[in-house]
Amino acid sequence: MHRMRTRNRFLLPVPLMMITAGCATMTPEPMPAELPADMVQLAEPGPLSPASEATAAILAAELSGRRGRADLAARYTLDAARITGDVQLAQRATQLAFSAQEEVLAREASELWLQLAPADHEALSLALRARVADGMATVDDLDRWLGGAEDTRLAEQQLAGMLGLASPDADQALSLLGQLEERRPTASLAYAFGVLALRYQELDATLLALDRAEDRGWDAKACDELRLRVHMARQDDEAAQAVAKRLRAAMREDRQGALTLGQYLLDSQAWEMARDQFAFVARMWPKDPAARLALGLLEAQQGNLDAARENFEVLWETGVRKNEAAWQLGRLAGVQKDWPAAERWFGRVADGTRLLDARLATAQVMVEQGRILEARSLLAEQRIEHPGQSARIWRAEAEILQQNQQFDDAIRVLGQGIDETQSIELYYLRALIRENRGDLDGARSDLNIIIGMDPENAQALNALGYLLADHGLELNKARSLIERALDLRPDDPAIRDSLGWVLYRLGQPERARVELEAAYGEFPDAEIAAHLGEVLWVLGEKDAARELVREALTQAPTSLKLLKVWQRFSQP
Repeated sequence: MHRMRTRNRFLLPVPLMMITAGCATMTPEPMPAELPADMVQLAEPGPLSPASEATAAILAAELSGRRGRADLAARYTLDAARITGDVQLAQRATQLAFSAQEEVLAREASELWLQLAPADHEALSLALRARVADGMATVDDLDRWLGGAEDTRLAEQQLAGMLGLASPDADQALSLLGQLEERRPTASLAYAFGVLALRYQELDATLLALDRAEDRGWDAKACDELRLRVHMARQDDEAAQAVAKRLRAAMREDRQGALTLGQYLLDSQAWEMARDQFAFVARMWPKDPAARLALGLLEAQQGNLDAARENFEVLWETGVRKNEAAWQLGRLAGVQKDWPAAERWFGRVADGTRLLDARLATAQVMVEQGRILEARSLLAEQRIEHPGQSARIWRAEAEILQQNQQFDDAIRVLGQGIDETQSIELYYLRALIRENRGDLDGARSDLNIIIGMDPENAQALNALGYLLADHGLELNKARSLIERALDLRPDDPAIRDSLGWVLYRLGQPERARVELEAAYGEFPDAEIAAHLGEVLWVLGEKDAARELVREALTQAPTSLKLLKVWQRFSQP
């Protein structure tokens, strides 16, 4: 009786909430002369019947679900399942508890479901998963689950995934699977242990497990695929290359597997091994477009331009990715300054995502041949054909003019683009050109417009702060702008360089040095080197300043800032 009374006190507020929720918007209707039997029972004092208690729990669960409270919905559904012994309610409670990530409730619900349906393998699976998550699973639980599986070999493989996803404790997961493998010394369990060990970066344990799996008859290629990952994680190039060689020998009739391995090596940035892998695919299947594209890109990255061109030409001949092939061949010709060939290949890009890229590149090729008016005419056509990309095309035209020292025309073109698009990117480029032309007011105006449009634009905040600092203007305001930018992008070395420079301008060279050394350590840029050299010089460390600038000049011999600083440092 005490339990029933407690449950009544817990459940009665739910119908009350349902009633009071409508008071503000509904006019109460008169009570009917006779209430339905269940309503009479609910209204009368005393304990609820099990049927009414279950009904109330189900209604509460439905209301909780509608309000997005899957946790409460699961709890009420579990209450109803316990009262009624209904398998479907127990199943629903389990699903809701897992959805709400309520681990204890999920375990209780799944245990009830399993108790009500002991032959249901899904119930057993979820009960095992809940026990694993709760840290209560045993090797007997795993053994029982395997015993109920239709395909034991597949189930043994699935265990690695289940334990890896459900267990919060790597040691517990590995211990459970290890004990199970001792009880069932199969090849598939040894391989599953290797998969799980690799997931937790237990590399030695992974290799030992793979040896056991292969000794028991597991597929050698599958074991080598995991071994390769282990050696890659250890950065053991020699061992990795030996395994990759074995894999290639095993993949002579598995083109997709060979391509997948190549993609894995690309994703791992193992460039040499990836090139060897795709070269193997190209030898075995000479017209494979994916292999030819990847191999062409890798050869180009290594500076082997003739080999890259050969692969892209084969890709063109396959007819599968002709636009990509033409684009890459155009780029190669441009690198080699073969402008007619570059223009010819770019012109063969007919459609797709590379189309506008190719037309902009063609305009640049025309400029390289002195055909500036023709290039500008082509860009005007592209603005008509690609209206959604007009800001990008306006920028390309302005950059062509800037490149040819036609700064006034570049500013005029950017003004036209800004009038059409209000592009922040165009405002920013115009600000840079204006500053370089000595129009500080115009540059400040453009940067302030950007900040007005986007107050959290770290690039514009930094640019305006640096402009002020570099010209010795409003230094406290400059510092505030740069600090705002750094708050937005704390890992940006360019902004940290600006902060160091404004601190130097404010007469705080020691603090400036800290910021500039941090920036230069992250990004050894010529301009940062020039700033740091200036600070070291002021601090009296003239030899260090000279050495820093001398070393930076070897990497950036045409930097005007570095040359200017070096000239001053070299004076007696």
